[in-house]
Amino acid sequence: MAAFALKAEIIDRIAITVDRLVITESDLRRQISLAAFMNGEVADFSPKSRRTMAERLIEQALIRNEMKLTRYPQTESYEADASMEEARKKYPSVAAYLETLGKYRLDERDLREYLLWQLTLVRFTNSRFRVGLQVAPIEVEDYYVKNLAGKSKLTVEQATPQIEEALIGERLNKSLYAWLDEVRTRTRVEIREESFK
Repeated sequence: MAAFALKAEIIDRIAITVDRLVITESDLRRQISLAAFMNGEVADFSPKSRRTMAERLIEQALIRNEMKLTRYPQTESYEADASMEEARKKYPSVAAYLETLGKYRLDERDLREYLLWQLTLVRFTNSRFRVGLQVAPIEVEDYYVKNLAGKSKLTVEQATPQIEEALIGERLNKSLYAWLDEVRTRTRVEIREESFK
């Protein structure tokens, strides 16, 4: 019995800690698989890909910590139903959809959690950083001249809603990443290098 116990394998290893939040190697693999599944790509588990995903998961952990501190409301499971249905519609049958999920070593629970988090992340980001963001008419015109004039059939008036959304999106991302950089400087992040070889 003792010999059997000595042969026990390590099932999962800690790859990253963000304060007290732990990200395991299986978390990294699952997130890479989910992103690949959603994009219809082959999952890439190379060290470079794992490092890129690690950075995303660190950012997500910082946001999760902030949400916990501010008691941000969690998204309800049913709110991912429409996104789940959209994912299923990409396949000719439920069987093909489930088979593809299986090829990525995922199940519907993994996908639902992923989609719920994406929805929560968008809502949190909008509530935290979108409030008060505005675009002046001159900015819309400048954007149109630089990016769409001569390339689009839309007039500046017709393109205004999309341009405003693009400019607000840029500002929102800039605010989010500035905040993440600031929060990271005061957060203990430990990356275990052996997980990325």
